[in-house]
Amino acid sequence: MSENWYIKVEDGRRGPVTFEKLRSLVDQGRLPPDRQVCKEGENWRPACRVAGLLSSAEASLLEQVVTMQQRQLDEMKQGQQNATLREIHQTLKMLFLFLWFLPLIWGLTWALIVGVVFFLLLLLGIGASGLD
Repeated sequence: MSENWYIKVEDGRRGPVTFEKLRSLVDQGRLPPDRQVCKEGENWRPACRVAGLLSSAEASLLEQVVTMQQRQLDEMKQGQQNATLREIHQTLKMLFLFLWFLPLIWGLTWALIVGVVFFLLLLLGIGASGLD
C-alpha cells in the first residue's frame, strides 16, 4: 500500500504521505481516528474507516462513534431546517391574515370617513332637506 494519502486540515490538506506514515501517525496519537483522510483520487473519509489503519476493535468502536456523531449532526441540521420552516409558516400565516383583513380595514376606514363627512354635513345643516 504505497499509494499517496492526504490528511484534511483546517486550511486545506497535508500530504502526500504513505499508508505506513498514516499508520505511524495514528499509533503516535498524532492523527485522530475521526480525522478525514483520502487516497489520491478518492473521497474523504474518517481515518477509522480506512481498512488496516486501526485494529479491528478500535475501528469498530470508532466507527460507531463517528456514525453517532454524524447522526447527531444530521438531526441538528434537520432541527434547524424544521425551525426555519416553522418561521416561514408563521410569517405566511401573518401575511395571509393581514391580506385577509386588509379589505375589511379599508372598508371600515371608508365607512368611517363617509360617516364623519355625513355627520359634518348634518351639523352644518346641509342635509337632504337643504338641497331642495
